[in-house]
Amino acid sequence: MAGRPKTLIQVSSADEAELKKWIEHEENPSSLAFRAQIILLSNQGINNAAIAKRLDISAHAVGRWRKRFIEQGLNGLHDSPRSGAPHTISQSTMNKVLKLCREQTQSGKPKWSCRSIAKQCSISHDSVHRIRQRDKLKTHNHSKLLTQRSDTSK
Repeated sequence: MAGRPKTLIQVSSADEAELKKWIEHEENPSSLAFRAQIILLSNQGINNAAIAKRLDISAHAVGRWRKRFIEQGLNGLHDSPRSGAPHTISQSTMNKVLKLCREQTQSGKPKWSCRSIAKQCSISHDSVHRIRQRDKLKTHNHSKLLTQRSDTSK
């Protein structure tokens, strides 16, 4: 069964060079490199099912990226804006919070609390908490505190 006829993808030599750059550069998100592979394989005349099997994704996903490329060109391969309010905390502030969270004293205990980091970075302690949760970082090791308390109570 042949399925519906597919719109042929015509990739210019300039676009092809750009897609190859996306695949080669490590700074690019892996999702962008993956989408570039889909388009380059489509440009070789390979059908959606074969591309899907080769890249271990669904044929529907291949079709979606082909369609976005046909309609929008290279810009269609980038992530669309997400819903919700934009971030109000800059990436540099987030990096500073994460750096402070990772600092430890000589005894291996965390150097900073959520509130002290918040004061240092001029953001709310709730924002510090959300950043820590996103990156799965802890400023306090509660299991050590519980062990110390149980030892002193004996």
